[in-house]
Amino acid sequence: MAESPTPSRKKNPEPTLIDFPSALRLVLDGKKVSKKDWGSTEVFFHLKDDYLIIHTEGQDHTYTIREVDLKGKDYFVIQ
Repeated sequence: MAESPTPSRKKNPEPTLIDFPSALRLVLDGKKVSKKDWGSTEVFFHLKDDYLIIHTEGQDHTYTIREVDLKGKDYFVIQ
């Protein structure tokens, strides 16, 4: 009697990484975006009350964009 093959475990697919201008366009469309370099989907940026906000440690703060953010190519949509 042949054994059935072990079912493959589906891994969570890696998110599609995008650059900052693309990420910003998605935020303008109401999405929440994180950065792989931040190491957590609990850290993300979004629009709130006409401001670009970064959510970290359970709180919202005004997102001050730095040059490293502008050059980043490791952003991804979380919602």
